[in-house]
Amino acid sequence: MTDESDDVFAKLDYETAKRIAKDGSFPERQRLATRRTTAPELLFFLATDTSPSVRQAVAINPVTPPAAHRMLARDAEDLVRQASPKAWRGYGRTLRSMPEPKCAIRPFRRSNCLRSIMR
Repeated sequence: MTDESDDVFAKLDYETAKRIAKDGSFPERQRLATRRTTAPELLFFLATDTSPSVRQAVAINPVTPPAAHRMLARDAEDLVRQASPKAWRGYGRTLRSMPEPKCAIRPFRRSNCLRSIMR
């Protein structure tokens, strides 16, 4: 990125961020999507971006609103779906609902059972 764009991101106000989200170049939109200081409504807007890389950056961002995560968890692109923590929530419930296996030698953990099932 150029020094000029670094200056823009160093002192980014809401109106500039909104303009970048709507009309910015791919690198600008992706960088905006990774910032922790980006407004939640702009992250939600970026979650509908045409670029899968921008949507993936939104999914990884820890301040992305839950509504955007729900949308990204159903994205058409695998990389975006896998990056969204919402997509992984159901697996914990599945493991908790599995009965604890009985073993005379040593107790098993659910994670060990899952590994053996997946082989």
